[in-house]
Amino acid sequence: MERNFTLFCIWFLFVGAEYAAILPSLNEYLNTFDSNQGVSYLGLVLSAFSIAEFISSPIFGRISDRNLCSTRNVLLLSTLFGIAGNVVYTLAPSPYMVIISRFFAGIGAGCQSTIFGSVLRDTEEKEKSVKLAQMMMSRQLGMILGPIYALVLLKVDFYIGSIHVTNVSAIGFFLAFLWLFYGLVLYFTYDLSKAEINSVAKSNNSNNTEDEKELKLAEENENNELNQVKEIGWKIVYKDIWRAEVITCLVACFTAMFQFSMVETLITPITAKLLNWKTFENGILFFITGIIIIAAFVILMKLTAFISDRRMLLCGFSALLIESIAIAIFLYMTQDVAVGTLWASATWFTIFFFCIVFAPFALLPQNSILSKITMKETSGFNQGMSGSVKSIAAIIGPLWISFNLSNPLLLGLGNVTLAAFSLMMVICTYPNLRSKEVLVEDDEPQPDHSTSTC
Repeated sequence: MERNFTLFCIWFLFVGAEYAAILPSLNEYLNTFDSNQGVSYLGLVLSAFSIAEFISSPIFGRISDRNLCSTRNVLLLSTLFGIAGNVVYTLAPSPYMVIISRFFAGIGAGCQSTIFGSVLRDTEEKEKSVKLAQMMMSRQLGMILGPIYALVLLKVDFYIGSIHVTNVSAIGFFLAFLWLFYGLVLYFTYDLSKAEINSVAKSNNSNNTEDEKELKLAEENENNELNQVKEIGWKIVYKDIWRAEVITCLVACFTAMFQFSMVETLITPITAKLLNWKTFENGILFFITGIIIIAAFVILMKLTAFISDRRMLLCGFSALLIESIAIAIFLYMTQDVAVGTLWASATWFTIFFFCIVFAPFALLPQNSILSKITMKETSGFNQGMSGSVKSIAAIIGPLWISFNLSNPLLLGLGNVTLAAFSLMMVICTYPNLRSKEVLVEDDEPQPDHSTSTC
């Protein structure tokens, strides 16, 4: 249903807006509690969000697969966590409460597995990458709007009791209002599925005989579908996932998100070190970044008509290895540079924009491939697993930066090793990274999914 897909895109829009509104000012906000430990808390706050998403993502996915809760209700639940998390963020009396607030928000973000599963189940093979790209573009559009929200709130300065609400903390109130607005729109405009409509009709105890017959027939069809889904136990799910090509997709998810979150975490410390930038300047940078990434997604959507998902994945991870090497060299060469060093600033922005241009080619294709090489009936759980793996990467990435920023050699070598290993896995399993049912390229034979080439 197009209306529901629009609501899904709006959800991603708000998720992106929340992330981009908070990230540029987060380091400054944490410094208001403890100016000496702000950077250390930064990694913990970012990781708290990802830990919560790691826990909730497969749970939401499995619930949707087994039809235990409607997609609308899952989304409504996620908005409640978003509201609670952002209110606590504004009223936090200590950095530990900021960590808890982002944990609440991360639980709500876990419902993206339900959205991905719902969309991919009802989408044709050739359209899956396009739908995923549209949702990811919505998230990036939100990341453009997020810094604008931060700029609008620059003059905010008031007290709630003993709590001082400033421009860097008031963002939470603003985002809570956005999630409340979304929840109301979702509740009144979401198109219920046949199963949900039948449930509502049954609860109303209609006396119309013809309606009762239609309801009974619909219930029989629904029960048949539910029985087919419930017959898929954990052993079948495990067997479907534990294959080389599926493991490759999950490793690709981890590596792409690890590198992307690492670059995002590096932005504010490096711009502060090289250019002495703060919230305003970083907000503008994130605004420009969002525009570039949206342009990259548009290009990717156009390329899906000519290039298979697995070739995009191969291209994306080749670029990922190059940028990992570039970052390693940059970090090693700029250990003792002074503020305002021109060559260091120019080099960083060149590497940074190279990363964000090729990020969609590393982040997106594995989700589409994963939906094609695994069972349709467990797409929600599979996307939840993918989301959990990305969450682990988003946890480790900021922590890896926080604890190793003073040791650039170890930091750079670790990133290069991970990127090289992931690229090798993509190359080894390349023949099997396509649909079980539809050949991506007509001139190649269908591979055996029970083995890999490596």
